[in-house]
Amino acid sequence: MNSPGASTLSMGSAETRSEHSTQLSGAWLILARGICVALFGFSLTVFFADLPGYFAQLQTVCEDSACAFWQPTPTGVLALQGAGLTIESYAIFRVAFSVFCVLVWSAAGATPQASRGKAPHMSSNLRPHSVLALPPGLCRPWW
Repeated sequence: MNSPGASTLSMGSAETRSEHSTQLSGAWLILARGICVALFGFSLTVFFADLPGYFAQLQTVCEDSACAFWQPTPTGVLALQGAGLTIESYAIFRVAFSVFCVLVWSAAGATPQASRGKAPHMSSNLRPHSVLALPPGLCRPWW
């Protein structure tokens, strides 16, 4: 006969064993964190190094049928002019908004987990767009 206490005990020890086998510690933890920081730094470097080219492309009116979705078309330029905006102001706004989105997502990714001591899980309440109350499609990457 199986008693309820015996099955709970064996499940608890299996969970503990699983948690301990998936957590990094010591040199492996330092290495993993170093790799994450290096990738984060590389990503930001590539993003900021590409901003001048992105800014120049935003000021170029696309005449072809194969345009990037952020690049203004002749119809879009007429709409901007109708709203009293120049193509330069459009480019400045798009670059500023892209930088804002990268900084928001970087800050959300850099914030520590709310519960220390537990294995980090990406539950729905820890996703950056829900923590910051931003819709997921608002800050789309432009690359």
